[in-house]
Amino acid sequence: MQRFISRSMLLATGALAATLAFSTAAQASVVVGGYTWDSAYTGDGDILPTVSTPSWITGGTGSASVSGGEMTIATTVSNETKYFQINSGGAWDPDSGNVAYVQFRTKVNSQTGLFGDGMVIGSNSGYYLQLEFGTYAGVETGWVTKTGVFLKSRTNIAELDVSQYHTYRVATDGGTYSLWIDDMNTPVVNNASLDSNPGFGGMYFGDGSGDELGSSTWDYVAWNVNGAPVAVPEPAALSLLGLGALALRRRK
Repeated sequence: MQRFISRSMLLATGALAATLAFSTAAQASVVVGGYTWDSAYTGDGDILPTVSTPSWITGGTGSASVSGGEMTIATTVSNETKYFQINSGGAWDPDSGNVAYVQFRTKVNSQTGLFGDGMVIGSNSGYYLQLEFGTYAGVETGWVTKTGVFLKSRTNIAELDVSQYHTYRVATDGGTYSLWIDDMNTPVVNNASLDSNPGFGGMYFGDGSGDELGSSTWDYVAWNVNGAPVAVPEPAALSLLGLGALALRRRK
């Protein structure tokens, strides 16, 4: 079937292309998971998070290794920890009143503790979000075994198979947070309150408490300190945008 593109469609397409080009350049510097971000750790080159990717601090006596761009963290002994952290300031420094975004892709390989792995996202306002991934049964779940995503309070906020990769996105203004899992159009949690912790404003992933014994794999961690990430057009959309821009140029 032959398709025709009107002049108005071409004009709109050209304008969209210009807008996307400007937004991408102005708001972010790295493309991860189909979006542009201020900063990210991706495991490229099979390198662990270091002071230059950007300023990560590692702690704990557990193990960490990278293969094929994926990082595996393992803890096996009771109260053993292994985590990677960025302190408040520098690459992670969301100002009060701004909305910061963090997106990461992870899975739990094995679990011998309360949970398999975790992510903590702090803010300069003294509030933070702690997410735990794994299988848990306790008074918080009515002693029903549940597998999925839990809060610090051990409240289950999403049931899913965490042994498979899932993409998580968190938006926080320093007082509340919203959470998306895989589907970035519909939040699983919307504008819920953060926990109070005046002593921590940074961000870390892995096992920082000794509760998340086991093994987990992390594909990437990406973030913006102010503002939502910009989606990168699919190749087909880019071809259409290029066609529209070329048609407009030939008309001049």
